[in-house]
Amino acid sequence: GSAVVTVGERIQLIAQTVPAGAEIEWTSSAEGKATVDEAGVVEGIEAGSADITATITVNGQTYSDTCAVTVEAAQ
Repeated sequence: GSAVVTVGERIQLIAQTVPAGAEIEWTSSAEGKATVDEAGVVEGIEAGSADITATITVNGQTYSDTCAVTVEAAQ
């Protein structure tokens, strides 16, 4: 998936997991562009792009999905 956020703006990403309620680890590939907290809230830091990845581990197997986030300069 993909999303667009403006510098200084926050958006909520949602990951659906099986089993429901699995603990999600959120990471950003470029924290200088966009950060993500433990709840999946992304904040635009500087114009550019970052991949936000949600990772879960179930029965020893790791699964992840990535959302490409574009950060646009504030107008």
